[in-house]
Amino acid sequence: MTEKKSLNKADTSAEYLTLDGVAKLLDISRMTLYNIRKNESSNFPKGFIIVKSEKNRPLQLYKRTDIIDWLENKTPRS
Repeated sequence: MTEKKSLNKADTSAEYLTLDGVAKLLDISRMTLYNIRKNESSNFPKGFIIVKSEKNRPLQLYKRTDIIDWLENKTPRS
């Protein structure tokens, strides 16, 4: 039986993260992450495309430190 996406076991401690890893690191759903990425005013870090072919969808990886920096700059401090 397949696991629910919300229970994915993506590695969040790696230097480069998949979309699942970024969603898990930020503790948000993949759909919320897609919406953040689509919104140009969010200034979400660009990923690195590592697989691009006609048969496969592009696989993007995100640098963990870029995601953390983005989060720290996006979150208001009190």
